[in-house]
Formats: sequence, C-alpha cells, structure tokens
Amino acid sequence: IDLEWAISINRCMLKIVGLWPQESKDQHEELLLKLQFLLNIIMLIFVLAIPALVSLIRVWGDMILMIDNLQYTLPLLITMLKVFIMWYKQEVNIILIYLIYYTDLEWAISLNRCMLKIIGLWPKESKIQCEELLSKIRFLFNVIMLIFVLTIPALMSLIKVWGDMILMIDNLQYTLPLLITMLKVFIMWYNKGALSPLIDMIVKDWIKVKMEEERIVMLKQARITRSLAICGALMILSTLLITFGSFLFGKTLRHVTNFTDPVGKHLPIQTYYPHDISNSPNFELTYLIQVIGLTTSGLSYTAVDNFLGLLILHICGQMENLYLRLLNLGKNSNFKELLKHNVKDHIRLIRSIETIDNTFNLMLLGLLFFFGILFCFDGFLIISVSKNNSIAYIILLRSTVDIRLLYY
Repeated sequence: IDLEWAISINRCMLKIVGLWPQESKDQHEELLLKLQFLLNIIMLIFVLAIPALVSLIRVWGDMILMIDNLQYTLPLLITMLKVFIMWYKQEVNIILIYLIYYTDLEWAISLNRCMLKIIGLWPKESKIQCEELLSKIRFLFNVIMLIFVLTIPALMSLIKVWGDMILMIDNLQYTLPLLITMLKVFIMWYNKGALSPLIDMIVKDWIKVKMEEERIVMLKQARITRSLAICGALMILSTLLITFGSFLFGKTLRHVTNFTDPVGKHLPIQTYYPHDISNSPNFELTYLIQVIGLTTSGLSYTAVDNFLGLLILHICGQMENLYLRLLNLGKNSNFKELLKHNVKDHIRLIRSIETIDNTFNLMLLGLLFFFGILFCFDGFLIISVSKNNSIAYIILLRSTVDIRLLYY
C-alpha cells in the first residue's frame, strides 16, 4: 500500500487541529499549525469544557439534568485528555511516523542487502556478535570456494591446455569471470569501512522528513534498483540452469579434452584437481562442490554490481531532489538557512560520489578489459569454426551467456 494513500486522511484530520506530530520545514506552515492547535485548545477549553462544567455545577442535584450534561461534558474531558497526550508525546509519535518511512527503506535495499549478506559482504557490521561471526564465516566459505575450488583448478587446467587456442579460449571464458569475481569480492571486503557511511547516508535519506515529491523520486530510483537486482539474479540463475541442464541432457557448453576431463565424466567447467575424480564418489562430490562454488561465485558477481547500482541510483535520486528543493527555494521566507542546507547537502553528495569512484574505479576498469577480451575470443571462435555445427552450437550457447553478463 502506498504510504500517501495509507496515511493521507489521518494526516489531513490531525493537521486541521494542529496535532500532526511531524514538524514542517516551511516556517509559515509550521506557524499555521501552531495557530490551528491554539484555536482548537481555546475552543475546546474555554468555549465548550469550562461552560459545560459551570452548567453542571448549576444543575447539581437534579439527576436528570446532571446526566444530560455529563453526556456532553465527559466526551469533552476525554477529548482534552487525547489532545494533551498527542501534544505531550509528539516526539514518540514522530518516531512512529519514521517507522512508516522505514518500510520504504526496507523495500528499497532489502534485496541487495540479502544477496550481500548471504556471501558475507554487506558493509554494515552487525551489533550482534553471533550474527557478525556468521557473516565472517560465510565470507570465508565464499572465498575458499571461489579460490580453491574454482579459480586455482581452472588456472591449472589452463596451464595443461596451453598451446591449444580453442581449449584456452574455452577455459578463459570461465576463468576470466572467476578472476573478475575475485576482484569484486576483494574490493568490497577491503572498502567495507568506506562503504559503511554510504549505507548510513541511504538510511538517513529515507527516514528523514521530506516532501512527497522527493519521496516519489526516491521510490522511482528504488524500483530501478530492485529491477536490476531481480534481473541480475535471474540471469545468473538462468546461466547456472543452462550449464547444469545441458549436462543432464548429455550436452556440454565447453570443449571436452583428455587433458583435464575423465572419460565419460565431465565437470561443469574445465578444471584440474590433483586428486583422482574419475571414480565414485570422488566425481560426484567434486561435481557437487563445483555446483555450490559456481552458485556462490555467481551470487558474488551479481551482488556487487547490484550494490554499485544501488549507490549510484540513490545519489541520482538525491541530486534530483536537490534540484527540486532549489526550484522551490524562492517560495520560502527562510531563504538563507535553506540555501545553506542545500549547499551542505550538495557537498555531501559530491563526497559520496568521490567515495564511490575511488572504491569501484578499479573494478570497472577490470570489467572493461574482461568484456573486451571475452568478445574477442567469441569472435575468434565464430570465424575459426563457423562450419563445424557441433562447435557452432557451443559458440551460440556461450555467446548467449556472455551477452547476458554484458547486458547485466
């Protein structure tokens, strides 16, 4: 349910009597609310409650007239109590309103946070020691799977097939994404301290007092962020399903070689392990570990990009909100204070952009080289073996996977 639709009637009724807990940034509007509250108190106490009590004293002793009077006087006294409680507990009520804004925050960042927490890369440290320990264990597990189960065996396989261009390209189509994923994981882990204040900034921007137009802009950017997160997760999932589904149907997306693959038993990616995987249950266990490793590495690949998208789109939304506030700057009498606030906000956003740039520029440079090399390999395969139908089928499927990664 949209926040505006959910609270608009209640807010309107409380603003009429000057009891809406959230203070307005507009001084004229805030003064008007105080005047409305004062008028409400004067009417309630001096026009209704006190005259009704005086009337009650005058009819004291006549039970019928007393009951008739109290039918109006008691509701007036209860109303006075309600008004006093609402006025006296304004700070508590403001916190409750912020909880409503907090639902918007949860909706905006929950997917990105969930994906990063699964692999132990969410920058914000938990205050609960057990939860923080579990996060470190998940991160360690992810790193072990990525390095020792996938990347190192893939590089060893690359060394064994060195000299055969087709097999080398087939290997690098998996090894390069694994190396890029390692780079992303390292960057996120190394810059946790720098990224944590950005999370605090996002939280404060969502729960602070803002115009409805500003909230609409932030929700628009959050929808794009969620869409990217969902699309990224679906693309990684579809890539995994294609890879493992083809194995179940007797197909493979890579070249099979006697250098690294046991006869009749092919792992999802071209790897070399020092132990014998041709016998059961070694092969089944190795296959299962590779499935788990590819799942965690795929999640790492997309989660870091999603987080970068979250930061960039949030900054874009705040820049647009700053523009809206500057447009309305002349309509407010407190011009200097608002201008000072907007200048500080602009400086804050510029510093956030610098932090994002310093954190992720190396990752973006690596992605630029990665996709350039990857599509050069695909082009070489298409030119070299376009007449071979079986290999052309492999190239078609591999190119589809690469395009999905690039599109994301």
